[in-house]
Amino acid sequence: MALTMTRESLDDLIEAGIRAPSGDNAQPWSFRWRDNVLSIYLEAERSRSFFDVGHVAGLISIGAVVENIALQAASDGWAAQVEWCADKSDPDCRARMVFSRTNRSPNLPVQRAIRERCVNRRPYHRRPIDPAWLVARRDEVRAAGGSLIWHTSRPEIRAAAALARKADWLRFSHRQLHEDFMSELRFTAADAQRTRDGLPIPTLESGPLAGPFLRFVAPWRRMRVLNRLRIHHLLSWQTEFLVRSAPALGLLVMPGRDDEVFLAGGRLMESVWLSATAIGLAFQPVTALTLFLMRLLRHHGTGLSVSQRQHIESLWEPFRTVFEIDDANQALIMLFRVGYASPPHARTLRRPAESFWRR
Repeated sequence: MALTMTRESLDDLIEAGIRAPSGDNAQPWSFRWRDNVLSIYLEAERSRSFFDVGHVAGLISIGAVVENIALQAASDGWAAQVEWCADKSDPDCRARMVFSRTNRSPNLPVQRAIRERCVNRRPYHRRPIDPAWLVARRDEVRAAGGSLIWHTSRPEIRAAAALARKADWLRFSHRQLHEDFMSELRFTAADAQRTRDGLPIPTLESGPLAGPFLRFVAPWRRMRVLNRLRIHHLLSWQTEFLVRSAPALGLLVMPGRDDEVFLAGGRLMESVWLSATAIGLAFQPVTALTLFLMRLLRHHGTGLSVSQRQHIESLWEPFRTVFEIDDANQALIMLFRVGYASPPHARTLRRPAESFWRR
């Protein structure tokens, strides 16, 4: 088939796609364009964090890439047919998008939000969110085959915040997680500009002492000593405080646990996030809890010690109770907080679009 999309339109699609979120801003994707088909690949070397067991986080992220591209395509006058890959001859491919001409859609706020969307780790105001917006997002996710569970009452939010804190105990006391996190930090603006990935220190919203403290504890031997003094319990309190500050928590779940479920769930997650951005809401994933549970439920706790696995097991039943999950065979796509907040002090960067092309 002859090329029917201009290079300018294709570049617009890729620029939109790479604005998608990814764990620690790893950006674990690449693209190939052939015969008017865009193939999207999972780059395993960029999806190797301990949190990303089975590349669950990478798959969710690729789903978000697909959603961004589909929205941008519609605004440029292209219809996108999405297929989740199951081609063993091309094992790294996770999605293919086939484009055909259609009427240009209006430049809706959710499309403009692609470039505005970001993580906001600041405390949120208690100002309530319009219930109609919460219901609309829930209904949209349900129509697509998923479930979006909202909590807006203070007791439910406090209970979820306590679970998130307990998950973060392990996050700060697990050697590989610690080393993975430190490898993704960018301690200076020059470092951030050089790699254009990872997490610049200001995006953590942890104050002026965060950089010096994180530099000090970067070697595991130091963090291990501090953990004997229960520093991991102290650090996890920030998570509980931030979650408790939100007027609403959301949990997006999907039926089943195949790879396609996480891809489709990632697309729905991005749709909710863009809708929140479009009306001025701040948004922050609370990922440690759900990713630990997915490691337990989907991968039998591989990589955890006996005591660590028991700790995560102890969180599962309270989690199911808080979020009223009856079917244990579901994919936990994302737990997140949403609300009104001051703008973040900094945003993550993206690598140049040309660096994502496969040869």
